[in-house]
Amino acid sequence: MKRCYLYIILLSAGMFFLPKPAQAQQKHETIQMDNGDMIVRLDRRRQAEFESLIAYFGINEDSLFRHGSLGKLEEEGWRIIKVRKNVAVIGKYKEDKDFLDWLLEPIFFDQFYGGTTSPGFPVPVDFGVNSFVNAPTIATLEDGSTLFTLRGYRDAQEVYLSGNFNSWSTQSMPMQRTSDGWEIALPLVPGKYLYKFIADGNWLEDPGNVLGEADGQGGKNSSCFVYNHVFQLSGYADARHVYFASSLNDWQQQSHPMQKKDGVWQLPAYVRPGTYTYKFIVDGMWLLDPENPAERPDGSGNFNSVLSIGDSVLFELNGYTDADTVMLAGNFNDWNSSDLGMQRTANGWQLYYVFGPGNYEYKFVVDGNWIPDPDNPRHYTGDDNGNSLFAVGVNYAFVLKGYENATSVSVSGSFNNWSEPGYNMLQSGNEWVCPVYLAPGKHRYKFVVDDVWILDPDNPLQEDNEYHTYNSVLWIEGENAFFFR
Repeated sequence: MKRCYLYIILLSAGMFFLPKPAQAQQKHETIQMDNGDMIVRLDRRRQAEFESLIAYFGINEDSLFRHGSLGKLEEEGWRIIKVRKNVAVIGKYKEDKDFLDWLLEPIFFDQFYGGTTSPGFPVPVDFGVNSFVNAPTIATLEDGSTLFTLRGYRDAQEVYLSGNFNSWSTQSMPMQRTSDGWEIALPLVPGKYLYKFIADGNWLEDPGNVLGEADGQGGKNSSCFVYNHVFQLSGYADARHVYFASSLNDWQQQSHPMQKKDGVWQLPAYVRPGTYTYKFIVDGMWLLDPENPAERPDGSGNFNSVLSIGDSVLFELNGYTDADTVMLAGNFNDWNSSDLGMQRTANGWQLYYVFGPGNYEYKFVVDGNWIPDPDNPRHYTGDDNGNSLFAVGVNYAFVLKGYENATSVSVSGSFNNWSEPGYNMLQSGNEWVCPVYLAPGKHRYKFVVDDVWILDPDNPLQEDNEYHTYNSVLWIEGENAFFFR
C-alpha cells in the first residue's frame, strides 16, 4: 500500500505548515495520510506543537487524556485511536465526505503575545497604518465594515479569504466576483489582522498590499489595520510635506507622511487605547495640533500634543503638602520621572491619566524620592516597597481558597513573565483574590504561598513544564468571537 506523509514544521514565527505530500518518512509523523485517511499524533512532550494543535482542533487536553473524549470534534467524524500518558492519536477517515479539504495547503497556527493567546486573536499593537502599492485593497465602508479586495484573477472559479480573524478557515469566507476581481466585507473591530487569499486552492498574499510578515515558506502573510482614529491638520493647504511624529512611532520624522484631502492633511490609523504624545512636521517645522488643547511638557522645555483613548484613572497621593513637585511614573510611560506632573490639591496631589486594558505598575516621585502608593495594598514585588499595581478592564480574578494562616500569597504566570513572586493577592475571608486583565487566549500560572509554588487546586487544567512540576492553565475568551463587531 502506498503511503503519503505530511509533516508539520515548527517555525520560529509561531506558525505551522502542512506541506504537500512527501515521500520521505519521518520516525513520528505529526500528521499522516494513509490511503486517504488522516491520522494526527498529539504529543504533550512537544509542547509548542501540542498547544497549537489542540487550540486549532478545539480539543480539551483534560477531556482527551483523562476522559477519552474529543468533544465536538467527534461530531465531525474524528475518533480516538489510542491514548497514552503523553501521546494521543486521533483519526478522521475518508468515508466522511466533509474531509478536510485544506490538507494539501498551508495551515497556520498563531502563537501571539508570548504564547498566551490563541488563534483568532490578533497581536496587540499600539499603532498601525496601511500601505498599498497603488489603489487600496483594504477600505472602510459607510456601515463601518472592512472591505477586502483582490484585483484580477477573473479566470478563477472561486476565491476565499482566510486570516487570523477566522482562525485561518479555508472555506468559511467566499469572496464575491466583481468587474475587476473579487471582494468581501467583514464587520471587524479595530486592530491588526493577518490574511491571505485562496484562489482555486492556491494561497496568495495580497499583491496590492505592501505590508506583510514572513510565513516561514519564503512568502508572507499580508497584514492590515482596521482604523479607529484620524489625525488631522487644517490651515496648511499650501504646505509641500506634512509628517506625523509621535511616541507611537518612536518619533520617526518621515515614516508616516500625511495626505491632503480637501485642503486638510490627514492620517487615518489604528491606535490602541492608551495615552500618547505627538506633533506634526510641516515642511520641516514641528507643530502642536492646533485643534487639540491637551498638551504635556516633553522634558526639554517644549510641549507635545496628547491623544487619550480609553478609561480615565485618577491617581491620588494624600499628604506631602510641603513637597515642591510630585511626579507619576510607571511602565506606561517608560518610568519617566519628569513626564507626568501631578496637580496640588488641598489634601495632597492628583492626576488623571487614560489607559487601555492592561495591568500597570507605578510609583510616585516626591521631590526626587520614589515611593509606592501608600493607599494601594496591591504591589508587584515581594515587599511593600515594590511597585504599586492596578488593572484596567478587569476581566478575571485569580482566587485561591483556604491558606488562612499564610503570611503572603501571590500569583505569577505567562501574563506577567513569571515574575517572582508576582502579583500579590489580598485576603478576603477564606480566599485570596487578585483581579487582573488577561488578554484573550491561553495563560499558564501558579500561586506562590509563603515562597512555595503550588498549582491551582480548583483548576483541573494543567500541563507539564520544563521542570516537570506542571502549571495550571487558563483560557480567556475574547469579547468578540474572531474579533467581529
